[in-house]
Amino acid sequence: DENNTYRVVTVDWDEEAPSEHEMLRKLREARDGDSAGNVPSKLLVKAHGDSVIEKVVSALDAGTEVGMEQVQLVKVEEIE
Repeated sequence: DENNTYRVVTVDWDEEAPSEHEMLRKLREARDGDSAGNVPSKLLVKAHGDSVIEKVVSALDAGTEVGMEQVQLVKVEEIE
């Protein structure tokens, strides 16, 4: 977001990840799937226009690192 904070959002939860390490942990947890057996294969990174580029790149790289088949980037002005 505009404060360079990571958030990991799935159908089941929405959690802040205060560090890159925590973001990776939460993405791995999400990648493991939910109780219904749904396993995500896509990551959408919503980057605020004022975000530091290094944070955006870290989020994109994290998707690849946890095994997402598709990683997409969208620039937004406000994070919902």
